[in-house]
Amino acid sequence: ESPKKDSSGKVSYIVGALRNNTNKKRAFDELTESENKYRMLFQKSADANLVMENLTFIEANKSAAEVFGFESEDEMVGLTPLDISPEFQPDGMPSDQKARSIVKEAYNKGFKHFEWVHQNKKGDHIWFNISLTKILDKGKYKLYVVLRNINKSKETENELRKINLILRETGKLAKVGGWEFDAESGEGTWTDEVARIHEVDPAEPTSVEKGISFYKDQSREKIEKALNDLIQNGTPYDLELILHTKPGNKKWIRTIGHPVYKGQKITRVIGSFQDITDHKEAEMEIKKYREHLEELVKERTAELEESNAQLERMNNLFVGREFRIKELKTQIEHLKKELNDYSRKP
Repeated sequence: ESPKKDSSGKVSYIVGALRNNTNKKRAFDELTESENKYRMLFQKSADANLVMENLTFIEANKSAAEVFGFESEDEMVGLTPLDISPEFQPDGMPSDQKARSIVKEAYNKGFKHFEWVHQNKKGDHIWFNISLTKILDKGKYKLYVVLRNINKSKETENELRKINLILRETGKLAKVGGWEFDAESGEGTWTDEVARIHEVDPAEPTSVEKGISFYKDQSREKIEKALNDLIQNGTPYDLELILHTKPGNKKWIRTIGHPVYKGQKITRVIGSFQDITDHKEAEMEIKKYREHLEELVKERTAELEESNAQLERMNNLFVGREFRIKELKTQIEHLKKELNDYSRKP
């Protein structure tokens, strides 16, 4: 403001300027509110939240302190990711080398999402899903770090991996696998063991048409009819068929199929597949051996029957001779008696 005087020296008026600071104040208030919200979200988040400058933590929330076993957030300030990481990551790469590479990429691209194994104050390893976001704070670029504990899901994943490994090994030993296909498109998938039975590359795509092509003659007729009945009527099947592998080898297989419904409609077909060649060959050998034994039994029975007949004839012969001898003896005795009687006469 500037006063203006007249010729007598009295102040006649004042010249001034008014500036409207409403927008500036509103912007300041909004910035303050935003910072307060950020601060509240940072502190109250259930996930571990940290702010990192270069490779050093400059802020940490309560959840971060708790998950790593520290008594307060301040204990984490000044640490680096390497202070709370094992020497090596699960892929065998040194944590130091890998961390520096990831941080550099996050600064360059503005964002980085990855999985990482940290260790808490006790030395226990913990799996985290981590996101790094580049932010501008007080004129400096920093990284906003969010760590989500995925230890339980990783343990479940590892257990599933072990189970799948056991199933694969069991499948190899039992020569059994699984398959499925879409009832409408015919496109399907099968396990590695089913592919091995067909002697094809497990990476090759499969379908109903491709699967049927491995059968010939009666076996093909049976599988085509069974699949048609299953898709049209929902009738499960359990068949033993002759399979011709990709190189042309013959194998006996057992295939079982079941429908999968979505509402009233059959949408997929699933089943199991087993190589039963060894079992079938053993079964045929046993059948052949049994037939051979039956033939031997028949021959031996015929021989015994013939021997019995001969014995019976001989027996009849001897019995007849004895009867005739007895008859002769009776006749001789009778003649002797007659001679004696005759000799006594005068």
